[in-house]
Amino acid sequence: MKWLMYYLIVVNLLTWIIYGIDKWKAKRRAWRIPERTLLLLAAAGGCTGALAGMLMFRHKTCLLYTSPSPRDGLLSRMPSSA
Repeated sequence: MKWLMYYLIVVNLLTWIIYGIDKWKAKRRAWRIPERTLLLLAAAGGCTGALAGMLMFRHKTCLLYTSPSPRDGLLSRMPSSA
């Protein structure tokens, strides 16, 4: 049982660090860590570290506000260029 506690501490700390590195790279428009890697780390037990990373680094928390999407309805309100 002790090894499980150590595993969870390590994987959550690693996940938190990786989320921070990805946000740092995003600010510098550098090559990003694949989202698949971030999700696999969270699924491997690092969900608390992932959540902490998302909240502390504001990582992928405001995507609907920064990028237009058909769900936003913005595209239907844009004037046509006809």
